[in-house]
Amino acid sequence: MKISIVPDERSFDSTEAWRVIGQILSKPDSVIGLVLSWLVLVVCEIMMLIYTRFGSRIRKTAD
Repeated sequence: MKISIVPDERSFDSTEAWRVIGQILSKPDSVIGLVLSWLVLVVCEIMMLIYTRFGSRIRKTAD
């Protein structure tokens, strides 16, 4: 379990989007559970923006 401490809600949303992307890159067959709420929509929106901007250039890096 990872706990995120960030200054504001937007930072949290972005942090979680990158965390989901990192999990997908490290283990593509992962099952990722997100609470069904507005958070899922916001995180998915940020993930789409990240993919639009970086596309296939997103790579897993060492933690």
